[in-house]
Amino acid sequence: MIINKTNCESLFWTRDHAEPSSFNVNFGIALTSIGVPVQLLFLVWYIRRKRDNEYLKKREDSLITLFTIGCFWSYFWCIREIVGRNQFPCWMFASLVPTALLQASVVLVRCLNYHFRVRFHKLLAKERASKLFEMYMTSVGATRQDSIISGNESVDVASDTLSLSKASSSYESSTGSASSKSLKWASYYASSRFGWHILAFLLLLLVIKLVSVFSLTFGCTGCKPILTDLYQIVIAGFLICVPNYVLLWIHRKEPDPLNILSEIGLNMIIPTALFFGWIVLFIVDPGNIHADGKWSWHYLTVFMSFSFFMLTIPLQIYYSYKMDECKDRDEAFTKILESERGKELFKAHLAEEVSIENYLFYEKARKWKSSFRAGKQKTVRDFKFLYDTFIKDGSFLQINISERTKQILDGIQRNPTNQLSEGVFDECIFEVFHMMLDSYPRFLRSEHYEKYQAHMTDSGILGNSL
Repeated sequence: MIINKTNCESLFWTRDHAEPSSFNVNFGIALTSIGVPVQLLFLVWYIRRKRDNEYLKKREDSLITLFTIGCFWSYFWCIREIVGRNQFPCWMFASLVPTALLQASVVLVRCLNYHFRVRFHKLLAKERASKLFEMYMTSVGATRQDSIISGNESVDVASDTLSLSKASSSYESSTGSASSKSLKWASYYASSRFGWHILAFLLLLLVIKLVSVFSLTFGCTGCKPILTDLYQIVIAGFLICVPNYVLLWIHRKEPDPLNILSEIGLNMIIPTALFFGWIVLFIVDPGNIHADGKWSWHYLTVFMSFSFFMLTIPLQIYYSYKMDECKDRDEAFTKILESERGKELFKAHLAEEVSIENYLFYEKARKWKSSFRAGKQKTVRDFKFLYDTFIKDGSFLQINISERTKQILDGIQRNPTNQLSEGVFDECIFEVFHMMLDSYPRFLRSEHYEKYQAHMTDSGILGNSL
């Protein structure tokens, strides 16, 4: 990306830069003096807030770290103007644009991960939808099925093992090996592991590029990019941005409880405009503003990185406080689950949405926790039942939990006797509760909630309140 004046002068055009004007230098100093402390403030706020906030704990630390390093690295554009263009090391200048592209790549990885997680969830729903109730009624019986939906069953968790395992076996044999393979691959694509594999590949390309440039620019100062490399940067920008826009459009109507989609969407508007605006203005350079040192179009990339940061870290902090405001909603939802009539109606709503397995697991796992006895065979047997029915890949009532949580349970399942603890399902229960909570707003708009309100009024619980 950079010309080495000593080695490449015969191959490419080059000339010394005009020294930056005092206004240009002062602008770089002001931008660095304001931007760095502001970003550090939000970063410290984010780290402190993350310790006690469940919403922020779900965010990927490693991606955020990589993203933040790229944001701070961009301030070397300002330092280049401050120390002088002809004195700035070329190897460092060569790293600035690829680092900016790496920031955009992080957004692409997040978008791809979101896309495949949605597809995985839909695939699970599709696998269950055509078989779930038909096979459950066949294997368990209509009477027992009604008992589970209504919540009036009197037997414990272990008594469900035989009937549900029969349904599970029948279900697995009907879906076939092709379905299992598709679920296996879908699970991999939806995992953070896949995202890191993509990012590792992009990092490898970046390292290869930087090493090749470093060999030409070491010990050199004052080099500038050539048009051929600028065109390559434009192509790379399009290859990163276009898939993001396509995926955002595909999933524009998907539920977004963690606000990931809206955050990615914002990151693809302002920073993208600044990136391509920088490319165009740097090439055209109207009025020779950049060439004469009056101002630097490279400041636009600093603004781009700053907007990337501000549309990610502070936005996540805002969403974390917004989630706290939703605690009242959580409490109202919990009251419905504690009501026999409310629980029955909410189950009916989940059955219509083909997600009844969430509540079945939530109920059974909490019952297992309340009856937990360390070292008892019944405890181990019930754990295996819950794992085989709700957690295992391809299981009849598989729930959609995070890969990290599933990997922990997979490890415990291999040797449950020595690893079981009362809180082994806590993370699963938390995730499933929030998946049910995603259905709660739709439940409030359903006829089931109207019946619940009528029941509460008739019971005198709501009285004559308006």
